[in-house]
Amino acid sequence: MQVRGRRSPEEINRLVDEFEVSGARVSDFCRNHDLAKSIMWRHLKRRRLGKVEPTKDPTEGPRLMAVALRGANLDRQTPRGSALEVVLLGGRRIEVRPDFDAGTLERLLKVLERG
Repeated sequence: MQVRGRRSPEEINRLVDEFEVSGARVSDFCRNHDLAKSIMWRHLKRRRLGKVEPTKDPTEGPRLMAVALRGANLDRQTPRGSALEVVLLGGRRIEVRPDFDAGTLERLLKVLERG
């Protein structure tokens, strides 16, 4: 059995970045990358508390992804329900109702961009 050396803070930060966009469960990701779950949870918590910033690649611009409209009737507006619904990896949902104000949406996006 080979013993793994200690990972650098940069490498751990890169793995946490990779996990956050992977959509994988913590246990699966950590098993596949030979990383202790406790390390991943500790670093995720530090990010939530604002103690560690996600790594940024200066050459990387905004990331775009393909989206699909399902069951949408673009010609008429539904009186109830969401005007917009975003389903993120891992099953998280963001629903924007028709009366949702732009200022609140801007604040929400800024919080989400911080990670």
